[in-house]
Amino acid sequence: MRQEKYMSTEVTAHRLKMLMRERNWGVKAFANRIPADKNSVKTWLAGQYYPRYDSLVKVCELLDVSADYVVGLSDGRGSGGRLSVPLNRLKFNYILRVKELLESKGVSEEKYAEMMGVKAATVENWFSGKKFPEMALVVRSARELNCSLDYLLSRKERPD
Repeated sequence: MRQEKYMSTEVTAHRLKMLMRERNWGVKAFANRIPADKNSVKTWLAGQYYPRYDSLVKVCELLDVSADYVVGLSDGRGSGGRLSVPLNRLKFNYILRVKELLESKGVSEEKYAEMMGVKAATVENWFSGKKFPEMALVVRSARELNCSLDYLLSRKERPD
């Protein structure tokens, strides 16, 4: 179930802290296990940023929780599955899945840009592989397209 009012970097920070506490991990131990830069982890835990897409996948696999749970799209921890593509194909697969969802829903690239609050040229850059959306926009894509973030991040085979 989508819980838009709870979706924020603060929710991510709270949930990561809680999951770390359950395992008695400090910042350094958590960062080493991902692996990720300790300062990056601190920004996640301060609610300043979402983890990058590749780090989020690693975090979810390490903690055995869904990406939807970590970012606040769901209250159920669920495992979300395992990455079904190599990490270096994640960006490509994300774009492929977004395009497939847009086509199945009859949504144009222009309408998608409007839904995302960005210019059509920005979406064109994403779809051509020139740029990749920041994580907040990847999360927003899941919400706007009414699909699982784990699906967009290739951790589930079905969008629900």
